Amino acid sequence: MDADKRSFDDFFAAWQQENVRPLKGPGMDPSDRRYLIQRRTQRLIEEARERGLYSGLLDAARGYKTVEQFIESLFDSAELRARL
Repeated sequence: MDADKRSFDDFFAAWQQENVRPLKGPGMDPSDRRYLIQRRTQRLIEEARERGLYSGLLDAARGYKTVEQFIESLFDSAELRARL
């Protein structure tokens, strides 16, 4: 594993730990959920660009139409795990 890949993996793991958690709940409006995901995605993209890791983020999101869809899938997974 090269240093850039390791650097992105460390950055992204820390970001997930801090930002990805179940959002659905009894009081969560779907539009509020969408807004939170959009804002967190936007901040992730900005931070990845600042650190020179944006290409790593695009590689991680490959297979999704957008980075936002990729991030939304992480939240969906967190919500599934919370229900188990």
